[in-house]
Amino acid sequence: MKATIGWHFCFGNAWGNDLLSGAFPEGYQTVLPHLFDTPGINEFVLDYANRNMAGVEFLKNLPNDKTVQVGVLDVRSNAIEAPATIAGRIKKVLAAVPADRVVLSTDCGMKPLARMVAKMKLHSLAEGASMVRKEVAGV
Repeated sequence: MKATIGWHFCFGNAWGNDLLSGAFPEGYQTVLPHLFDTPGINEFVLDYANRNMAGVEFLKNLPNDKTVQVGVLDVRSNAIEAPATIAGRIKKVLAAVPADRVVLSTDCGMKPLARMVAKMKLHSLAEGASMVRKEVAGV
């Protein structure tokens, strides 16, 4: 069995802690290039939704041997993103990274959200991803 080893860089969790924004105000592009060659890391796990996908185009620089798990759901808000909003976020990611190297996710974790809110957000994620798959497939 092969495992994917991911490295999560929290850009602020549901409690509003902007862990990286103070040290790296320009975003991931400030720090990640120095870590691209870290042995044993297959995937970078990054939060983008809580910053309206700002800087996602930087992922064009992702090494070819790495994948990226991208947060397209904002866990800082109880607002349920529309599937079309999620689809738009996904398209921004796919403009930078080929689909076969992308895993869709939430920013940070969903633990602090009410279960129904989390479920509705995940439903929007699934619907948004389905919309993009159909569009890419020409269906």
